[in-house]
Amino acid sequence: MRFPPRFIVRRFEKFKSKRERRQHENAIEWLDAAFDKDLASAKDYETQQGIELVRQFECSEYDDKIQRIDSLELTSRARRCHIDVEDLGLPPEPHSSHWIQGRHGTWFIHPKSLRLLAKAVEEAEHQRAKRRVERSEFWWKLITAIGAVAAAIASALNLYRNWNRP
Repeated sequence: MRFPPRFIVRRFEKFKSKRERRQHENAIEWLDAAFDKDLASAKDYETQQGIELVRQFECSEYDDKIQRIDSLELTSRARRCHIDVEDLGLPPEPHSSHWIQGRHGTWFIHPKSLRLLAKAVEEAEHQRAKRRVERSEFWWKLITAIGAVAAAIASALNLYRNWNRP
């Protein structure tokens, strides 16, 4: 047996990625608040544009990391459904791959490919859940039928036993 079990490892990774995502989102909020103060003190349009460009660049690092976390979570879900990113067909037009590199070197799935993959994974998970419900219903029907047959046999035996009594 593998220790720790795989479901515990997956759960830990899920909590870890959620914590990292929250940290990155908090960093973006902190940067936005800091840059809002700078924008309020800016005098002319050109300095405001410069501050906005710096803000976009600073926040893009955290946005890339968040997109990376989303991409890795979705690919792990897709792997469980036996779906690969390459199954989506051709990548978006200017790119040769579904994976793109952000400004800061972080690799993540192109947003259009991410949407297509999410749709395919959700559909596959829905089909899996539907099959699970159908399987469960089948077993309940089978158990009910066996119980009904057992009750009918017991009833018939009871009638037979009472029939022969004087």
